[in-house]
Amino acid sequence: MRTRDTRTMAGKQHMASIVWLLEEYMPNHTTNRLIVTGQKVDVDAFVLKSRGDDGSSLSFRKFIPCSESIDAQRIAWGTKWDAYSENLDYQGESPLALLASASLDDDSEVSATYTFDTAWSEPSKVVAAMIEQHPELTFDHSYLYEDGGGGHAGRDYSTSFEDGSEEERDLYISMHGVDPWRTCCECWRENTSDPNPDYRICEDCEKDQENES
Repeated sequence: MRTRDTRTMAGKQHMASIVWLLEEYMPNHTTNRLIVTGQKVDVDAFVLKSRGDDGSSLSFRKFIPCSESIDAQRIAWGTKWDAYSENLDYQGESPLALLASASLDDDSEVSATYTFDTAWSEPSKVVAAMIEQHPELTFDHSYLYEDGGGGHAGRDYSTSFEDGSEEERDLYISMHGVDPWRTCCECWRENTSDPNPDYRICEDCEKDQENES
């Protein structure tokens, strides 16, 4: 009986270790979009500041420096890793062009759009630091959780929405260009049926899965 209890305890510990590894190294992704708006000279300076030492277009360390410990980063940023899969849409300007234009007096209003992923949650503390450090700019942060739901945040507002909501659908269309209520999550084909918040997979993919099982 004691041996059986020991084996049961060992099995539970083994499963706990697997769950921990999955959570640490295979997280759910949060898709983020950050739109930074202001005078061109100010947005140029922000874009330059945001660049990571590795050449990435966005690094949280530029706004909240911290150690490379996952626990320290989670506490400092609200998410355990730096931004990844990041992309910057900003007039296609090179770093050298930005350095040159940042010194010019240009009062035209422009926007830089960052899209990036984070692990498990949105980097709320980083966005708050950006807002505090750059009162000359406006920020619009939108995010979608992989398992559903999301939200919007800016200088004076913060809202969240649930999985299957109209707000989630509208943001998904805006960020990804497809309607999640009509798009198969396997083949990404969009059907012509009535929109359905519970729609996940088309008939063809469902049949393929049944044939494989």
